[in-house]
Amino acid sequence: MKKTHHIALIASVVCLLAVGAYSYMIFVTVRMSEALTEKVTLVANSSAQAVAYNELKEFFDRTVQKREVLARFALTEDEAADFLNEIESVGTQKGLSVTTNNIKIEKKKDTPDQLAVQFAIEGDEQTVRDAVMLFEKLPYKSSVSALMLGGEGSDYRATIDLLVTLVKYDK
Repeated sequence: MKKTHHIALIASVVCLLAVGAYSYMIFVTVRMSEALTEKVTLVANSSAQAVAYNELKEFFDRTVQKREVLARFALTEDEAADFLNEIESVGTQKGLSVTTNNIKIEKKKDTPDQLAVQFAIEGDEQTVRDAVMLFEKLPYKSSVSALMLGGEGSDYRATIDLLVTLVKYDK
């Protein structure tokens, strides 16, 4: 009987060791499974970011020409001086005296900045009126905020207040 107890005790110890080893293996397997799941999630997120990046890059490449066309209708702060010189130059070519009176950049919250400029134009009546029409049709996002016309014949004057939207490009 002693031998039977001894064998039963050894069998119980071996059984407990087997259950312990089995439990430890399940624990390790669950931990490894969680780590693998986390890595799969990271890979999936990385793949999604790569796909989104490639789609964005493709869209960027596809719209280059459209953006170049739109950029011609946008004025930046760096181009403002050239814009003013061009206005005065065109006026001179048409036989007008064009003077830039006031220039300021209006900064508003939540809207693009605007170049506020006032021009004084002098010349014959029809040429001044034609020039005013050109100001209303400038190829920029702009608006005439005030206009005063006066005079007679070759001594005709106009004062025009113009607002031109400025575009900022992040570089």
